[in-house]
Amino acid sequence: MQSMKRKRIAYCPDYAILFDSVEVAVFLSQFEYWTGKQKDIDGWIYKGQEEIYKETGLKETKQKVVRKLLKENNILFEKRKIVFEKRELRNLLHYKFDFEHLEHLLEHPENVKTRYENQISNTQKKNDTEKQTCNLHTSEEQPNTESFEIFWKIYDKNIGKSATQIQWDKMSEENQNKAITHAREFAKNTEKQFRPNPLKYLSEQKYLDEIIITNQKQRSALTTKQDEYTSSQFVGIKNVSPSN
Repeated sequence: MQSMKRKRIAYCPDYAILFDSVEVAVFLSQFEYWTGKQKDIDGWIYKGQEEIYKETGLKETKQKVVRKLLKENNILFEKRKIVFEKRELRNLLHYKFDFEHLEHLLEHPENVKTRYENQISNTQKKNDTEKQTCNLHTSEEQPNTESFEIFWKIYDKNIGKSATQIQWDKMSEENQNKAITHAREFAKNTEKQFRPNPLKYLSEQKYLDEIIITNQKQRSALTTKQDEYTSSQFVGIKNVSPSN
């Protein structure tokens, strides 16, 4: 049968019994599997919400409820880590699980603080209210102040910080990462000259513009060491003349 070819996921039924929730059991079991394969020596693991959804079928709202419940029971810990990925600096939410404490709760279920069903009901009501007043960010629960401070320090033009951060919070995480990467190259290759104010840089998406490199000294990030020793001509992403 065709349905027999569809992807399936196994979960620990003891987790479902402990939290009165198959969703929690699926989430925990999948991360237990991922944690066994991760390479971070401290046990931190990154999985995006979209990847979690594809592997577990849990949408963003239910993921948040499950995570909240697990954090309240000291099973799940979260922190953001700056990671260089795909030629960009990205501020990604990482997870760490205390499976030893989970085993303790399985032996002493009376110590479980909260139950899943009450939380999913309350969270659904809260989300319905929020959707009437604002657009929810799919990748962030709070404004990403840490990544903004990284951008602000790199851009190094202290004008209109508050307004710039408001614009920053409206941007997707992907564009925030692009802005950080572009700002670093922009500052390096222009010696911080001819920069617009940071609010204009973000609102007009200047971080999507091509960077022009005007001399040998400024192109080190984009050329090989061999090039640096053998060439002193004007080079760049585009060839430009001094008159331009």
